[in-house]
Amino acid sequence: MKKFTKTIPSTAFYLEGDKQTEALKRPLLNVLNMLSEKTQLAVNFEIPHGEEVDSVLDRQINVYVWGSPLCDTPTKVLEEVKLDSVTLTLEDGQKDSWDFSKVAELAGAYMKSIVDKNKNIIAVVENNNVFISLDLFHGVETYGTKGKNAIKVFEFIIAEASQYIITDKPKIEKLIDEMPLFGYVKGIIENASKMCEKKKSELESVEKSISSILKNLVVEQRRYTEIHKVVNSQMADKTEAMLLEKNRNSLLGLLKNGYTSIKWSGNTLKAMTEPIPIEFDGREFLLGGYEITLGLDGNIKIKNKKNPHDGYDHPHIRSGLPCWGNVSSAIGKLIAQLEFVPVLDMLLPYLGAYNPKDAYHSLGYWKNEDEELCGECGEVVDCCQC
Repeated sequence: MKKFTKTIPSTAFYLEGDKQTEALKRPLLNVLNMLSEKTQLAVNFEIPHGEEVDSVLDRQINVYVWGSPLCDTPTKVLEEVKLDSVTLTLEDGQKDSWDFSKVAELAGAYMKSIVDKNKNIIAVVENNNVFISLDLFHGVETYGTKGKNAIKVFEFIIAEASQYIITDKPKIEKLIDEMPLFGYVKGIIENASKMCEKKKSELESVEKSISSILKNLVVEQRRYTEIHKVVNSQMADKTEAMLLEKNRNSLLGLLKNGYTSIKWSGNTLKAMTEPIPIEFDGREFLLGGYEITLGLDGNIKIKNKKNPHDGYDHPHIRSGLPCWGNVSSAIGKLIAQLEFVPVLDMLLPYLGAYNPKDAYHSLGYWKNEDEELCGECGEVVDCCQC
């Protein structure tokens, strides 16, 4: 009536010799015999031990322990198999497993997956072939807890697999005749899955690129808006009549109160000041006058034309380069808007100010010839606070 074939290798590398074969044979046969009785098909049992197996449809059920039907299947380490009735903690050797995660995409196309409570795919069914992903019986020799739990896992897989087994004999014969066509379709499905994985990776890269572009786009949009405002504002009031009306009073005020000349030299504005006093600790120090150069690129240089000291034009100016402190951004914005008169107006109190805590050079170096300096702070002795 039915035919049952079995192959249990006795090689020590697969099973641990005759002792293990004898220990496992009866419980294995019980499970496989029940499958044969239920399906009325012969059953073949093999342990390919980590090798790929051709998944052909013949007139029997094939059960492969640690065999894969997929080319280039990656491997992984599986720590345990969890079922409702038992949790099998895997030992070294048993942990070796195929990574059938891609089967989730192929499921429904031609391959069915069997999972445990941890959502690990522990077996797949294809063409009446049952592929168990892990080396389930490695090192299992006795009827002890380890052996019994391994058999329970095996029994669970076979029970789940049986629902996908084709038992209709005419249908099996028809499918065998169509195997060449099925093989072609299977190749299309597998390669579509591989291409999908590749495109998913590309999609992540493109999404990151788009995200970066969008961030840059926001930044550039802000820059565009700012530049647009500047351009519009500059072009709106840059007629001669409007500029004269706008700057007449303030420009004449600068020439009466600190500046001796303000004129353009090409694309650079140059201004000369009178000597500017700095009041400090009851003393007056007279510095300058200064030559101030304002460039359209935002650069400002201030040179002391009368009494620089050792490369310093001012306590807060070294080699013509000022230390602006917290007014730097305001000055830069005004220059970008071609508002030079407010900048020149801001420079007068700046040149008349002194903060010994953040000065490049002590104000005392601009002392009178008969005055002495403190050796610690460099200030005039009368102003020294050491």
